[in-house]
Amino acid sequence: MDRYDEVKSLLKRWELQFLGEHRRKPCKEDVDQAPEDIRGLYRDYRTLKRAKEQSGSHDPQSQLLPGSAEPPAPPKDSDCWGSHLNRRAMPGPPPKLTQQDRDGLQASSQYYGLKLKNNLAALRKSSCLLVVSRF
Repeated sequence: MDRYDEVKSLLKRWELQFLGEHRRKPCKEDVDQAPEDIRGLYRDYRTLKRAKEQSGSHDPQSQLLPGSAEPPAPPKDSDCWGSHLNRRAMPGPPPKLTQQDRDGLQASSQYYGLKLKNNLAALRKSSCLLVVSRF
């Protein structure tokens, strides 16, 4: 086991111990108030991690070009669906309603609600008459 992994495991062990005592993960202030050996381990860990990243022995996901923020696009022939399903190809947002259109829709929905209410009232009356007439 190299020094990087050793320091990392020591820090993880201290963090688990801290979690057991304080029932929370240590924050930066807790690390600053930790014993000198723990602070030294954190310093060592940071320098070892930077050195490891610069040497190129890190995961391939972080090997992207420094200027690019996203991974390179896969070849076009390997798409599993058509380009018409991409978000860019989708139509824009629906048009905004004017105040007059909004009022018309509200009046329409109110009219529909009144018709529905009247139909339900009529249905209730007829079902009550059927129940009463059976006795």
